[in-house]
Amino acid sequence: MIKRVVQRTIVLIFFLHVPNVASGSSYGEAPQAAGAAPIYDSPFYDDDERARSIFPELGHPKYRKIFLEEPGYEELLDEFDRSDDEPNNNYERSDVTSDPATSDESAEGGYDLRRMDKVFMSTLKTCNANITSAACASWSDFVASQEDASTAEIKIPCGTCVTLDVTAPGNPLTTIRLPHGLNIVGKLHIPEHAKVEIITPFVLVQGILRVDPPATGTTIPRGDAAKVTITLTGETDISFKPDEETGNGMQCMTPCNVGSKVVAVAGGTLDVNAIDERCPTWTKLSTLSADKRVVTLTDGAASRCWGAGAEILFTPEDSAAVFWETAVVASTDPSLGTITLVEPLVKRKTSVADGYGAILAVEVALLERNVVIRPDDTLSLIGGHVIIYHSPSIPQKLEGVELYKMGQQGNIGRYPLHYHMSEDCEGSLISKNLVRASNQRCIVMHGTHKVTISDNVAFDTFGHCYMTEDGAEWSNVFRNNLGAYTRRPAKLIRSTESDNFPATFWITQPSTHLIGNVAAGSESSGFWLEAKGRLPGMGLAINVGVTPRFVALGSFVNNTSHSNNGNGIALYPIGYVPRVGRKSKQAVLKNVVTFKNTGNGVFLHSSENIKIEGGYFGDNKISMRNFRVPKVVVEDVTVVGTSDNMRQLMAEGRIRDIWCWGNGERVGITFNPNAPGDQQIVLNRVSFHNFDDAGPKCSDAHALFMESEQVREGIYNGQVKFSGVTFTNTSEEHRVDVCRSMNTPPKDEGPVTNIAIEDHEGAFTGVPGFLVQENDSALRTFLPDGGDSCRLMAGGCLYFCPDACLQLATVVINPNVKYAKYRMSITDDSGNVDYKIRQVHKEWNDNFNENAFIGVALPGHSSTYRMSFVDEHDNPAWPGFVKSISYGRRPMNCATPHFQDSAIIWDYPAPGVRCNSLMNNGDFELGSILGWQGSKTPKLEMMQPGADGSQWALQTGDRNSKWATVRYFFDPSCFRSWGGEVVRLSGKIRTRTNKGDDVTCVSGSQCAPKLNFELKTQSASLIASVVATSIGTVAGEWTHFETEVTLPANLQEVGQVGIMFWDASKYRFLLDDWNIVHIKGENAPSEQPTEESRVQPSGKPTGESTNRSSGKPSGGPTGESTVQISEQPSGKSSEEPTASPTASPTAAKMSSSPTFSLSSFPSGTPTAFPSAKQSGAPSSAT
Repeated sequence: MIKRVVQRTIVLIFFLHVPNVASGSSYGEAPQAAGAAPIYDSPFYDDDERARSIFPELGHPKYRKIFLEEPGYEELLDEFDRSDDEPNNNYERSDVTSDPATSDESAEGGYDLRRMDKVFMSTLKTCNANITSAACASWSDFVASQEDASTAEIKIPCGTCVTLDVTAPGNPLTTIRLPHGLNIVGKLHIPEHAKVEIITPFVLVQGILRVDPPATGTTIPRGDAAKVTITLTGETDISFKPDEETGNGMQCMTPCNVGSKVVAVAGGTLDVNAIDERCPTWTKLSTLSADKRVVTLTDGAASRCWGAGAEILFTPEDSAAVFWETAVVASTDPSLGTITLVEPLVKRKTSVADGYGAILAVEVALLERNVVIRPDDTLSLIGGHVIIYHSPSIPQKLEGVELYKMGQQGNIGRYPLHYHMSEDCEGSLISKNLVRASNQRCIVMHGTHKVTISDNVAFDTFGHCYMTEDGAEWSNVFRNNLGAYTRRPAKLIRSTESDNFPATFWITQPSTHLIGNVAAGSESSGFWLEAKGRLPGMGLAINVGVTPRFVALGSFVNNTSHSNNGNGIALYPIGYVPRVGRKSKQAVLKNVVTFKNTGNGVFLHSSENIKIEGGYFGDNKISMRNFRVPKVVVEDVTVVGTSDNMRQLMAEGRIRDIWCWGNGERVGITFNPNAPGDQQIVLNRVSFHNFDDAGPKCSDAHALFMESEQVREGIYNGQVKFSGVTFTNTSEEHRVDVCRSMNTPPKDEGPVTNIAIEDHEGAFTGVPGFLVQENDSALRTFLPDGGDSCRLMAGGCLYFCPDACLQLATVVINPNVKYAKYRMSITDDSGNVDYKIRQVHKEWNDNFNENAFIGVALPGHSSTYRMSFVDEHDNPAWPGFVKSISYGRRPMNCATPHFQDSAIIWDYPAPGVRCNSLMNNGDFELGSILGWQGSKTPKLEMMQPGADGSQWALQTGDRNSKWATVRYFFDPSCFRSWGGEVVRLSGKIRTRTNKGDDVTCVSGSQCAPKLNFELKTQSASLIASVVATSIGTVAGEWTHFETEVTLPANLQEVGQVGIMFWDASKYRFLLDDWNIVHIKGENAPSEQPTEESRVQPSGKPTGESTNRSSGKPSGGPTGESTVQISEQPSGKSSEEPTASPTASPTAAKMSSSPTFSLSSFPSGTPTAFPSAKQSGAPSSAT
């Protein structure tokens, strides 16, 4: 039974430019609706706030333009902070199973698209089990026996076969009007010679829809003009209940809504074979005659099956998506393999014969099919759609069909071809179809696995085109598909969708196989792997615990992306970190071709362990941008700045524009100054060509370029590695550039220091050595010859030091000195002295200043290096603590010893001086948050007045997650000698709603802040959570918290110590007068506290404290304590949530204002927080 549901909708009508076939040729972009503003000029793109609201804001607002340099897409999504859940990535499964459990998550519009409470079984297992042997009745006889089609739907009963034989070869077109729909429960058989148009609001396939394959040699269009057209009508949504005979009667207890103008498959089978399987749907241009009318193609079979009257597409050879061209076939000559056009092409096109190989030759595609599904109103953005609906384990075949003006813009789940929640569909084939002028997307896999999508063509489409919808789609195969002119829609499905940055291939599930596809012109990206940090509630067992961004790659082989207005290939924004279980697994992208893109040829962002193996990058603004991506390998790739083909196109006026980056540069491959571990990028057998020529509009070009944006530590530790790198037509001054990174003004997050790049094969100068930045004298001072052999290179802001042997290292210090302008003094055995500076600049996230870093790069010939600190006036100083020193990899060309083998001697104040002032800004009387840290949100702010009449206190901004934390770190070296001794932790706290209202919160309640005091190893393994408590507060009053804690006995491995305020989502924290004091034990101060630090029973100091007066560590280096720092034990990272604290508070005092007892967490809540590597949860000692 079919029920139609009327929904009132407002339809925005655009007029579509359809090329005039009679004229033989068309060129350029389909126009906008009459009177409509261009999409680029719409308020959406002008209103920055509105644009940013499309995706949750996270990260520095400066980077809202990082994707395509346009507003509207923030650098990271909210899910970034939730993306590290332990993955269930052992996905290599032969069986993909489902769990029919329901999900409460429903799609917008009341369509319940995400529910998994229905699974349609194949009717071939029930009432159609013997349908293949059933005799088929003629359509005319069958219809005569049914109710009048003008008053009721036409239903082919289960077990019944009907042949649509209304037209014999040579007869005129027959039109069949079925105003109440066609319900195929049995079988409808359409012969290959049929010439018929079926006009109907819906076709429901619960049985079998069969279209016979054409005879060998059949052309498109057919010589006999035979064609099958299904025209979908109406604005009424279709709801149905399955036929009882199918065995699926219980699947739609309430009628299932499949939308309007629909071909819906529910438990049925498509067996559509509408094209000769030997006929190519697209190929490459081999030759083009001088008069631009006669073409040959690389696949000669096209001349045998592309018939007279067929419209064909030539993809852009330009660097913009809009420069496609169509033409009409006049005749073909299969013996010569030629195709003659009705009219000559407007412009010449790059062909194989031009001498640039098949890589740069344009694609040519067939824009005709002999079976067409279309809507009745081709001017509306509400077209028809085909949906394969909750039908697992039923192989479908849809081959040789044109889907014209399909999709319903702005309506969720209404796409030209949509596999919806059909789970394992192994054996299904969607092949050689044409999606043209789609209103919304193209071929969409949603909750469906193991479908092969091959040899399809999509042209002039809105939104993402070939795609996996949610990341819940496993092991689908996209092979040899072509997409061209992928456009921005005027209307999004909902604000969280990213179709306004349309990708021809938008893949959210990395297990997908992408093989031999071409993206030939998108208004944004060609291929976009947007691996999700989490999955929606689908009810599919295969997805339980899965984080798509960690799933190992299926395959990415022989794909090409060109002429896109943005990125050729992008892994963005939260990036891709492939794993199997917990082990990192390298993702290999093979034979990647990307050229003439106005953005990046390849854009890797926030990803890890990616390898590009083979390929060609050319004529891109940036051929490959590596942005915060460690462990990248680029191997056997050719990178071209300005190709000979590009020069020819410019000389002949065949290309409109050349795009340049930043200050007018063209760039080959970028690399980051920073990288976790010791490897940012490895280049093996990479050849760079033609970077001496920047092109007519770019002012400069460089083969390699150091990034200057989002420089987190302000130091170089990226450890770029080269092997077999060559340069052709690329002189020394155009080989590598660090100038922008080195000279970036502080307000723009720079400059970068400590740049020392090893060239162990002499690729840059012909002699092995190190490239070091020109304005950092310490990189040359400690060389054996004092740097006398170093020479300034041509361009790039670098010195070259032949045969130098420098090892990079990073000194991690207390972040409290971020604005203090401290310098670190270095002295070697020979008495050479130089300084390294902790650069003072605005961090990428000023709220989250966990560590400060100083980079060094030193040779190993000195047996000892002494290191100390001075302030901006050259007075001895101490940063609070030195957390660690970590070494980069050992240089490849140097004999031992290395810097790592030298002893490091720290000259610092005695422990009594260093450890008497662990919190330098606990009372905030510096008027800043110095030393305090928040997670990425909320913002930490100063407020007035503070507690008990003081001037300042700290308050958080809005907190919308329990992991929106406030943290402070202490000098771990102090605690190593305090094992088994007692410290006192105290401070004041208040709680407010995000609206700013003071609230009373009982300890353990939803609004009560939680406090953790943890000790960890340097590698973040938990030693003890010595305080884990919930603090009650009273509205409008400062609650004084105080506890005395006995520390664990053995703290020799302590590398991180800190406190963290967390939980109480939707509530702000106010903090003041926090301090920690060592009070009991043989190492506690023997003298009485000074007037400034003595604490009354109420917890309020009797006088002005040391840190109120200066904010600097009390005392200076009054005596020298020479200590050799040894490397901290590595320990084991905590991957699981931490257990109950191993030491509990020995005392708790609440005085001055309200008094509460120290409580443990409520039952069922953790007594310590997870590691920062777990679930995006911050750690107090990370």
